[in-house]
Amino acid sequence: MKATKRLRIDCVFFTPNDSGAFLTALGLTKRRYPFLLFGYCLKTDHFHLLLQAGFGAEHQPQSAIADRGAHVALP
Repeated sequence: MKATKRLRIDCVFFTPNDSGAFLTALGLTKRRYPFLLFGYCLKTDHFHLLLQAGFGAEHQPQSAIADRGAHVALP
């Protein structure tokens, strides 16, 4: 069995604007594909999302992701 090589990525977020753009894209994705977002962590070379998928819009908390900035309203 052949081992999978990991692609080396030194940075995902180069500037604060990059992380802001990521959060904006995450907000847009959340509107299109509903999920509960409990938290996130952005590192320079990767990110973590704590979420639960499979919920309809009627089960979403108000403003789970702020449209701009790094604020999350937890349910």
